[in-house]
Amino acid sequence: MKKILITGSSGLIGSVIIKNLGNKYVFSGLDIKPNENYPELQTLIINSNNLDSILPAFKNIDTVIHLAANVSEATEWDLVLNNNIILTKNIYEASKINNIKRVIFASSNHAV
Repeated sequence: MKKILITGSSGLIGSVIIKNLGNKYVFSGLDIKPNENYPELQTLIINSNNLDSILPAFKNIDTVIHLAANVSEATEWDLVLNNNIILTKNIYEASKINNIKRVIFASSNHAV
């Protein structure tokens, strides 16, 4: 089965993807907390957007679904920059380093 990494895997959309496609793919997560709905999900818990800290999650992955972001409109600019923009750049960089051919990116309200 294909292996899919979901960033922001503990969120609503990540849980829905796992629920609906869990029997077709092997999922793992990259998040700031475990997925309470799927405690068995192998998740790398991070507290940094540093490339080196996220790289282990990308090993042997076929596809990345990038959902991680600060979505609150009240979020301070520094958090948006670090958690949305720099993290997204590092998601793509880690995918490139690991020769992952497909990254699916769901944007946040901060893109508008």
